[in-house]
Amino acid sequence: MALPLGEILDRKFKIVKVLGEGGMGTVYKVELLDRPGNYCAVKELLINPSTSEEERKTAIERFNKEIDLLFGLKHPRIPSFMLSFQERGNYYFVMEFVPGKSLDKILEENKGPLNEEDVIKWMMQVCEALTYIHSRNPPIILRDLKPGNVMLTDSGDVQLIDFGIARRFDPNKRSSPIMSQTRFRRLRQGVFLRRILAYVQCE
Repeated sequence: MALPLGEILDRKFKIVKVLGEGGMGTVYKVELLDRPGNYCAVKELLINPSTSEEERKTAIERFNKEIDLLFGLKHPRIPSFMLSFQERGNYYFVMEFVPGKSLDKILEENKGPLNEEDVIKWMMQVCEALTYIHSRNPPIILRDLKPGNVMLTDSGDVQLIDFGIARRFDPNKRSSPIMSQTRFRRLRQGVFLRRILAYVQCE
């Protein structure tokens, strides 16, 4: 269950809005108490008291891996990680707040084809972010690219959010989701863009 609006976290952040809820936690928009009018996003990991010790350990490890991944990323298309903390037995981390709407929400509200030039611009920016994380050593695989995780800011720029199930590529794991260089080049040359354009029904 989400925390109430007005709740203070870590003696620094006041919850002003619930941005999203899932089975394992909640993301809040928070205001900085020492800088009124400035906002961040806080992701909370909720662990049910009835959760087994093994499931608890796995959830915490996954949460800490997301923190570890975000800590090393510095890119204009990815919200910046700020800090992490624990409070009342729950785990939290703070990141840059992205004002705007998800592509999923825009598709829902538009009820028709989106402007083709806008979509091409957005997807080129998505590719910029993917190229950046794929060029890390080792590469980072997002694994959850979908309209709901593509945020469009008020200025019309893209930010990729939710690295919850992302992972570093491990060549020793046969199931690692890596693509060939040829396939990646084709992706960047327009295959991905055409699929997205078809998805939003642009003519």
